[in-house]
Amino acid sequence: DQARDFGSTTMIGAPRSLAQLEGRPVWLQFGASWCAPCRVEAPDVQAAHKASAKSRLAVVAVYLAEDSTTVKNFAELMKLTYTQVPDPDTAIASAWGVRGIPVHYFIDAKGTIKATHVGILPPDRIKEYLTQIGG
Repeated sequence: DQARDFGSTTMIGAPRSLAQLEGRPVWLQFGASWCAPCRVEAPDVQAAHKASAKSRLAVVAVYLAEDSTTVKNFAELMKLTYTQVPDPDTAIASAWGVRGIPVHYFIDAKGTIKATHVGILPPDRIKEYLTQIGG
């Protein structure tokens, strides 16, 4: 399946869409600051993001029903440096059919969803999925 584009702004107000990331592998995840599994896996996501700094991997986290202040506070608390996107009205999550969190989509540089994972991701599975998309 081709990844569905979305337009939004990051927690700091910068415009962000999947179309802007065309030509790059993307790890798109949906979660929330109040989600215990999301909190548990956040350091592993950050570590994978940091380890892939030389690749063109884009990591984008979308936060369901949360505003930019909440997302910014959570990202600062957890020391997350990848892209954080508030989804206060859950429009992005709804368009993607998200029914539970965390959920992860691994998208290749051509915009094709190569894998989807619902639930917490251990580091070894993160590596497997990122290998599939060239991240």
